[in-house]
Amino acid sequence: MIKLIKQEKDYEIYQSSTIVVHKKKIMKVIDTVKPKLQNMFSNPDTTKLYHLYNFFSLTACDEHCYELFTDLKTVIRSYLKTDKPLWFQCWLNYHTADEVLDWHNHHWDYHGYIALYNTKDTQTQFKNYTINNNDGQVYIGPGYRDHKINVPKNFQGPRITLGFDIVIKPTPSAKVNISLMPL
Repeated sequence: MIKLIKQEKDYEIYQSSTIVVHKKKIMKVIDTVKPKLQNMFSNPDTTKLYHLYNFFSLTACDEHCYELFTDLKTVIRSYLKTDKPLWFQCWLNYHTADEVLDWHNHHWDYHGYIALYNTKDTQTQFKNYTINNNDGQVYIGPGYRDHKINVPKNFQGPRITLGFDIVIKPTPSAKVNISLMPL
């Protein structure tokens, strides 16, 4: 179940009870998927592999990840207020406090992230606003926005999120992107 908790001019934040209720089970799936990705692509950084897989295609047979996918579809369709064709990519961000992402942006129509685990002591800073992260939150807003992760209070273990991008009309180069899936 997903619930809108904050609506601003051009972004929204939702709370997913799926994550809160099934966090341990979703984390077990991630613990299985992450090493497979790293081995398949010979790269320890699942974030840098974002264009080579879609998290939800890798976890399609897990019922709790399916619930999370359903939550994400609801967020995207509610935010964009459309039933027209859309495509999305989704990847695993798995970082320690000293590995979190610096300034970057996403060259897609829309961008968002799902805060899964150990996110409460972090913030996502955009140029004009900052989001205080909490496990279970889903952020969605325009793409092409510079942002970074702040760590005001050090944390132990990994910070785990799922990043996602949405495209309304794929360009010819995006059409061969194997991470895109129809929504």
